[in-house]
Amino acid sequence: MGVCFLYDTKLYGERILVGSSITPRHSNVPNMEKIVELIGDKFVVIVTPADHICKKCTSLLFHKDELENDLKLVKNAMLLYIYKRNMEYCLLIGLLRILRLSMGT
Repeated sequence: MGVCFLYDTKLYGERILVGSSITPRHSNVPNMEKIVELIGDKFVVIVTPADHICKKCTSLLFHKDELENDLKLVKNAMLLYIYKRNMEYCLLIGLLRILRLSMGT
């Protein structure tokens, strides 16, 4: 029996090695890198081959990964919409200039 690397609770049932090759399905970034990304530069993270994370923390890491992926999709959709609006505006300005030139004003 051990303790969860993140949550410091005793591990009774299902657990995953922190250094395992299991990755969230959206980013394919290993759990170890996700944990380092989560903790940031505030702490020094030392992971040993014997470190485990509990099912709850694994689920939360996977959910965080899914939300980050969804956020990227929303951001890209918004940027695409802004780009299209800008293109429509540029096209309209170009047409107005052509009309002015053709009318001689």
